Amino acid sequence: MGVARNIEIKMKKIRVLGIFTNFKEKKDKDGKITYYHSGVDLVRTLLPLKYLDPDKFEVSMKYDLFDEYLNIRELTKHYDIILFSYIHDPQLYIEIRVCALKSNTKLIMDIDDDIWDVDPTHPNYKDDFQEGSENMFNRSAIIADVDKIITTNSFLRYRILDHVRRDHKDITIIPNFIDLTMYDYKKIPKKVKSDEIVIGWMGGSSHFRDINKPEFTKALQLIMDKYPQVRFKTTAYYPQLKALFGYKYRYTLARFSVQRFIDEVWPKMSSEVDIYVAPLVHTKYSASKSWVKALEYGAAKKPVILENFGPYKEFGGHSPEDKGVFLVDSTQEWFNALEKLVLDEKLRKEMGERLYNEVKENHTIQGNKELYETYLTDLVK
Repeated sequence: MGVARNIEIKMKKIRVLGIFTNFKEKKDKDGKITYYHSGVDLVRTLLPLKYLDPDKFEVSMKYDLFDEYLNIRELTKHYDIILFSYIHDPQLYIEIRVCALKSNTKLIMDIDDDIWDVDPTHPNYKDDFQEGSENMFNRSAIIADVDKIITTNSFLRYRILDHVRRDHKDITIIPNFIDLTMYDYKKIPKKVKSDEIVIGWMGGSSHFRDINKPEFTKALQLIMDKYPQVRFKTTAYYPQLKALFGYKYRYTLARFSVQRFIDEVWPKMSSEVDIYVAPLVHTKYSASKSWVKALEYGAAKKPVILENFGPYKEFGGHSPEDKGVFLVDSTQEWFNALEKLVLDEKLRKEMGERLYNEVKENHTIQGNKELYETYLTDLVK
């Protein structure tokens, strides 16, 4: 009897709930609600849980906590682990925390940004991230209380420890990964034949200082002056770039919905772009970022020039060109790398293939799901 019960316990699936915390909702005329999750929710909640072994894990992902359960108590009783990104609602957190303690449910928070050093140019800085604000106080208090934390790199773990008194063993580093069945280069339309060479950048308004970094924009201006066929294209509109580059600057609309970005923006941009770039200002906030942008570029089989700093420096390692990327910093280095790729179509193709292979071999969620499986299993032992 005891042996049979032992086997039953061992075979029981670990029940995991992922809560989307960065999403928007849209209600149609009939009252039906459609949810749109962000890139953070995709990379740090959806993908890590989507590919867990179904024989070992029972996974749910929710926007609305009350679509299935009447109250938080009933919800927490059903799950062994709840994973979510940083939140600032103390009333909701306290209710979840109290119920989780009663049901022995582990609360795991994922932190993928240095929320204490957000640049003031961020569109939500004043209300959400300004030092001394109520939201920041609440976030820090919640981070100090959850059972465990997952983050993306060692520098960000250091920043969390610097602001919140916790044991470093409570914080586990798991990098960002990509799903090549979503970012599928076969979906990229063939480029329309043209003499133009397009340099591209993808990002949102929170990256204002990165894309306007003087070392980068000066190099780009020099390239455009020397090679009149070069154009620069971004997601989202930056009037400062329009003022600098005039008709040689182009843009497309960004998308909050990451699925729309992957389905619409990424293939169209990658069809037009010959060279992708990722400038980055040298700040604590930037050092806490991940290398996911390099993965999105690499999935398109495009050559990439990365800032020689923080996450990109770590990604490039000691032999960045073997991985299909150039690491640069100064205006001269930006210019040299851009010129090499502008002048050499064969090199562009070779670098793009190398980067794609690096992404496919080392940075897919399917190839790294064991990191999450081991972590979540150890939590409930």
